Amino acid sequence: MRILLLVVGLGLIVPGDGASQPAGYSEGPVAPLPDSLAEFRDDFSIRVSRAWADDAQRELIQTAERLLPPESLIERASTDFV
Repeated sequence: MRILLLVVGLGLIVPGDGASQPAGYSEGPVAPLPDSLAEFRDDFSIRVSRAWADDAQRELIQTAERLLPPESLIERASTDFV
């Protein structure tokens, strides 16, 4: 009985099952991304670092990176800057 409860409990905390996605969002394909990235152009620079303490954090970050908003939100955001 204890083993069954442990398995059920672990199933509730494992990310990536799609249950906690915002409404209307979908998961895109997995894209290999570097752990860090730096880009410099004229007076502009950007640095992005991806770090995690354990496998659960790694999976949460990778799930968040795959979330795609609905197309209507993308279209609306793109027309706001025109």
